[in-house]
Amino acid sequence: MPKIVINIVSIPEVFIELGQAIRLSLSELGHEAEIVINDIRYGDVTFFINGNLLWRTPDFIPAKHSTNILIQAEQRKLGTYQHNWTRVLELFPELVKTSNSYYFKMGYSKVFDQGTGSTQRYHRMFFGSKTGRRTKLIDRYQITWLRNVYAAERDAAILATTYNINLRAFPRYYYAPLHGLLVMCKGKVLFQEECQGGYGIYHNYLKLFNEHNLLDVCNKYDRQKLNDLGHDIRAELIKLNFTESLSQCLKGIL
Repeated sequence: MPKIVINIVSIPEVFIELGQAIRLSLSELGHEAEIVINDIRYGDVTFFINGNLLWRTPDFIPAKHSTNILIQAEQRKLGTYQHNWTRVLELFPELVKTSNSYYFKMGYSKVFDQGTGSTQRYHRMFFGSKTGRRTKLIDRYQITWLRNVYAAERDAAILATTYNINLRAFPRYYYAPLHGLLVMCKGKVLFQEECQGGYGIYHNYLKLFNEHNLLDVCNKYDRQKLNDLGHDIRAELIKLNFTESLSQCLKGIL
């Protein structure tokens, strides 16, 4: 059995669920894997989960003795393809442009479907980092902002929120599917600010708004309608199985 290592080389609290989902799916496919945080280790097959600081990491060099798989979990940074990767799994279909890159259609994973309801209730909530444009929209629409809140606390907040909002950090920005899956796999609806791209297979599941019409879009959905729609979206994502998608991307490797 090959030794498999999953490296989360930056922002582990953001990408830990993705690493855990990959490990769970590999287990379902008959393989064991080790997750490594804030370090780089190699196996016979080595995964690298790319956060937005990866391009600044000077020692990030795939080993020649390993089958190296890069997962492009955030928007591509300069230098991502400077090394000879065995395979690159892109979460953004627009960026699949090389012979060794595949569109990773992440679907439902039990790892994304966790959490128990909180006694705290939120009307409109956003979780993530704060930028200048996000601050303006958070203040304008009286959105609860959860910063540096992860894992069980974040999952409970998602379940306790009527309108889960995702805001673009900057004017030119791609949709981040991992953020959406943490919401939608729990049977909740994601209200997503329009992006320049990256929606891929998730486009029909999102309720899109722009910086001027958030309230108009939210007001189309009462709690019962949101519950029904969230249930349907979760059911569709279950059909789009994470393990099956990962297996397709790893054909010929595992």
